[in-house]
Amino acid sequence: MQGEVEMKLAIPIFEEGVSPRFCFAPAVWLVEVEDSAIVSERMVTMQEHDFSQRLEQLAAEGVDTILCGGFNRAFIPRSNQLGLRVVCGLSGNARSVV
Repeated sequence: MQGEVEMKLAIPIFEEGVSPRFCFAPAVWLVEVEDSAIVSERMVTMQEHDFSQRLEQLAAEGVDTILCGGFNRAFIPRSNQLGLRVVCGLSGNARSVV
């Protein structure tokens, strides 16, 4: 259906790029994509949250996919429970991975 957000992404950020580790990223870039275009974006500070709290916050934000460099595999089951798909192994400029 046109006009609906197709995907809400969370990209952990370090400086201007994708953070090498989800758990150490000071901020997450939340991006809503519709019809293959970014329709909404904002930064969310994550410094004060432990791993589980980060996942819960992203789920509460409506995120469906996390795009990141590295991700602790022990938290994949929790991510799945929260409805968060994790794509790791990414690097470079954050805009280039969207």
